[in-house]
Amino acid sequence: MNQEMELLPIGEMAKLTGVSIQALRYYERKNIVKPAYTNPDSGYRYYTTDQIYLIQLVLNCVNLDIPLKELADVFNAEDTEGLRGFFERNKTIAEKKAKLINASIIGYNAVLERIGLAGHYELEEVHSRAYPEKNYYLKPHGQPRKSESRMKEFLEMAQEMHGENFNRITIDDNFDEVLGLPDIGIIARYSSSQVEYFVFGEVTSQMMTENCITLPAGEYFFRQDKVSKIEDAHEVFMEQLNGAENFWIIETEEPFLSRTKISRPMFELRLVVM
Repeated sequence: MNQEMELLPIGEMAKLTGVSIQALRYYERKNIVKPAYTNPDSGYRYYTTDQIYLIQLVLNCVNLDIPLKELADVFNAEDTEGLRGFFERNKTIAEKKAKLINASIIGYNAVLERIGLAGHYELEEVHSRAYPEKNYYLKPHGQPRKSESRMKEFLEMAQEMHGENFNRITIDDNFDEVLGLPDIGIIARYSSSQVEYFVFGEVTSQMMTENCITLPAGEYFFRQDKVSKIEDAHEVFMEQLNGAENFWIIETEEPFLSRTKISRPMFELRLVVM
């Protein structure tokens, strides 16, 4: 039987693997995956079916941003232990990247949920809905601030919590617990004698410190407005408070609840009686 009849032409290999002919030739030039046979007269390249597995491994490395030279060195050395170490290291990288991708999906779902709520409730009217448990990092605040000042304070608070690299997510980070779309805003703690204000940012349970509080899951009253209403919260929830003196008011800024533009966030006021 003609040797070429037992092999896969480069075009067929490209179709089976989803890799372009140009990429297969590139892998050949880099000594990563060479054709099993090249016709000396025509220059046509042919591959064995076993090489499909090698090409799939190359694709995995490309998707994980693993330098192909590293893969070529391992393949060419033909060292089983070296190959084992290579795949053990990169299995760890793949697992961490999978967590990062999952964190992104959770974030997208959270944004879609917020967008779905936009327009679902009447503005400037009190409603109720179920909220999950929330962990908030608090920083004392003299008084409520304008929206742009709150974001500045939140960023400063985040730096206090995580250091200068708080906003640089890498595949080395721990994603065992992920916040899809963390709450940020202002909290007012009411008691019979005073009202205390805090700027806050939502954190995971792994990030809890002595400066954090946990608000339990439950059905809470809330109201959405185009402007901040935290200073008027006592009047807003007068009927729902029913004379209670000790309670929390949480006001979040919600760009994805906007009826117009995300540059014009909505404000959501929530009542939590502790």
